[in-house]
Amino acid sequence: MKTAMEQTITGMPPALQRTVLTVGCAAATTLWAQILLVLAGG
Repeated sequence: MKTAMEQTITGMPPALQRTVLTVGCAAATTLWAQILLVLAGG
């Protein structure tokens, strides 16, 4: 069963899919970096 997000992304043009995935990965990476900094006492 697909989530609404997956269905939305799947229905997008390929170029838009890549943009969404790139932005999503960048956001996730930034979020993890901030979490790790906080955990490290930064």
